[in-house]
Amino acid sequence: MRALNNYSAQEQQGGLALSFEDARPQLLLPGVLVEKGFKLANCDSLWLTSNDCPYEETLFVSLVNSQGCIVDKLEIYKPYTPGILSEVVVVSGSRIQFKFWSEKRHQLLIDLLKFTLMLETLSNE
Repeated sequence: MRALNNYSAQEQQGGLALSFEDARPQLLLPGVLVEKGFKLANCDSLWLTSNDCPYEETLFVSLVNSQGCIVDKLEIYKPYTPGILSEVVVVSGSRIQFKFWSEKRHQLLIDLLKFTLMLETLSNE
């Protein structure tokens, strides 16, 4: 898994449009801000986007296949709870860890065979 930087993002009605330097078609994701993007080993991609509102933030996690279709997605949200994405760490080719709510560390598992996402909240040890 490696970070993606070869795109431009533009807010549109209904989401965030990503354009790429190569010939790939434009990609529409939820949210208004790209927090992180990753290229996966099987040519799929993983995107973390947000509404850019830290006082009551939603983090959108989108798994996109090589044809540009969202095949699985998660929304991480708590009413009236600030959320700021930080400490994003690639643990392996199918796993990342991050903080979103300041006291909670999360682990995202990507099943590359089933094209699914699973989120775990880790203990504070």
